[in-house]
Amino acid sequence: LNEVGDKLSTPEQVAEAVRKVVAPTLRLSVDDQQAVVPNATLERYGADEVIQRSGVVPERMTFIVSGRVRLTGGADDGSEIPIGTLDEGGYFGQSTLTRQPVIGNAQAVDEVTVVQVDRGHIEMLVQRNPLLLQEFGRTIEERRATARRALTATAD
Repeated sequence: LNEVGDKLSTPEQVAEAVRKVVAPTLRLSVDDQQAVVPNATLERYGADEVIQRSGVVPERMTFIVSGRVRLTGGADDGSEIPIGTLDEGGYFGQSTLTRQPVIGNAQAVDEVTVVQVDRGHIEMLVQRNPLLLQEFGRTIEERRATARRALTATAD
């Protein structure tokens, strides 16, 4: 949907998305928000479009501005097993910080708009806030555990 011709990623729109969904998650000050804007882009995805693929190390962290994203994991038979759904304000791709490949896909349920922030800038913000890094670590482990449970339940 990024090729539809509308101006999606203007600096004003990116700044609004950063203020709305990135700042609360990363606990950003106004100055930090302004520093994030040049390192962020808005992207739009259509229903069922894959936003993040399994096995890839994300280059950026993704925050949902609008829409819903389905997280799935691949079963041994090649099918996709639902792991969860994220809504506005949710995020994924935090394993960009650990440089670990993601274990499942993130796919648009309906039309989704996201703001993506480059790894380098996320790393800089997290270095200044070690508690945030711990929180992301917990989220990574919780999502991996949920995925393992879902995949194990399907295999039984």
